[in-house]
Amino acid sequence: AKDFASKFGNKERDAYRLLQTEVSFITEQASQRAYKEDGIEEYKWLATLDLKTCPLCQPLDGKVFKLSDGMVGKNLPPRHPNCRCTTIPWNNDFLEDSDTRVARNDEKSRSYDVPASMKYEEWYKEYVSAE
Repeated sequence: AKDFASKFGNKERDAYRLLQTEVSFITEQASQRAYKEDGIEEYKWLATLDLKTCPLCQPLDGKVFKLSDGMVGKNLPPRHPNCRCTTIPWNNDFLEDSDTRVARNDEKSRSYDVPASMKYEEWYKEYVSAE
């Protein structure tokens, strides 16, 4: 970001935001192409389970979308600059009962596992509001 900002006469913070968002876009486009090549017809939105996740992305966590309906900025990341969300391939045969995903407590900078089926709203109620 520093070199990019210097070369184009921008602030390093602005360069970082642009680069991070473009990397997110390219990564997600590659994932979508791989899903299609593998015959996956749906994907699941995953938001980061921490207090930095924006109100725009929080309600999408755990939602499943048809691959053919994916629209960047609407139901496909990145939804906004610096978006940290991603997707995973999905079908109804996937079992989440024994799987986990990582959440982060910003105040203590500790990561911990929660059930993979837990959505942002549930995580917030159980781990943030309860404190």
